[in-house]
Amino acid sequence: MRGRYQGRRGFKQRYVKKSIPQTYEDNPDQQYSYDAYSTQDYPQEHSSVKYVPKKAQTKQYADAGYYKEEEDKYAAQVQDYSLYAQQAYPKAKKDRVTVLMVAEKPSIASAIANILGKNVKSRKGSSRVAMIHEYTGDFYGTPAFFRVTSVAGHIFTRDFPKEYNNWKTVNPEDLFDAETVTIDNPKENFNITKHLLHEAKGLDYLVLWLDCDREGENICFEVLKVIGHLIPQSYEPNVYRAHFSSLAEKDIIDAYSSLNDGPNQNESLSVDARQIIDLKVGAAFTRLQTLTLQKKYPDLNFKTVSYGPCQTPTLGFCTDQYFKRLTFVPVDYWFLSAIIKRGDQTLKLSWDRNRVYSMVSFCREV
Repeated sequence: MRGRYQGRRGFKQRYVKKSIPQTYEDNPDQQYSYDAYSTQDYPQEHSSVKYVPKKAQTKQYADAGYYKEEEDKYAAQVQDYSLYAQQAYPKAKKDRVTVLMVAEKPSIASAIANILGKNVKSRKGSSRVAMIHEYTGDFYGTPAFFRVTSVAGHIFTRDFPKEYNNWKTVNPEDLFDAETVTIDNPKENFNITKHLLHEAKGLDYLVLWLDCDREGENICFEVLKVIGHLIPQSYEPNVYRAHFSSLAEKDIIDAYSSLNDGPNQNESLSVDARQIIDLKVGAAFTRLQTLTLQKKYPDLNFKTVSYGPCQTPTLGFCTDQYFKRLTFVPVDYWFLSAIIKRGDQTLKLSWDRNRVYSMVSFCREV
């Protein structure tokens, strides 16, 4: 531990930063107590919280990170009481609140801001793809400062733990029973997580303008996963969901005037299930196909033979079109094109029949 309390009887103890003393080895039975913190804002039972770690038996504990672990517990304890303070002593109502609106694409965020706001000012943020559009207005009868921005699709994706990454040592069949983990989307070079964390500072309300489908509901919860801890608990409700079907001005205004209380968790969970199925089926069969064909046809110049539930119907569309082209027999046809010119004006006429495949029929039509 990089500090200890020093004080005299009758005086308040003070925290003094200090490097780890050599006495850990010289005097292993020595104990140190750490006062989390004291403040008059807390009730009496929480005004003095002390954490006393176990006795250090040998210097081996310090070398193994024992004291680092105790410091982490201490920091977590301080954080717990910080959250307690926010809930026990909520903020007073502000004269002007801050509302963060998050859309699924940058173009949608721009459209929403320009429809709902006046004198909108735009600026760049932490992400190179997501702009921030700001304006002042009214939010449920309270003057508000609006900040409208976006993500770029899914913030997170799913993958297997690292121990399943080796194709040669892991049986593809084992992937169906393997646990999955949530990781940052490979598109994270957009810095969407950092962008949201920065723009969410000081917010009072969050309005989610993600697309109104299951994927959009899932991204709503991804946004909450990133910045949910920054949303104050003193306002209820403080997370809203906007439902809209187009970017027409009337639809956006109607959606804003009828906000719902948060996204649909059941629809979001269905997307989680779909992602897990796609990952397991796609990864297992991709590895099986690739390893099998590499052994059977070692001269083939390929690294991966990919498979996926979405790829299968797409491949079917491509092969159907390919065979249609192979079996296509060209046939002569006729059509009528008429252009009328009068002075500098030109008028092109269209024929309702479009085309005919018989010369006789064409002559009859004409």
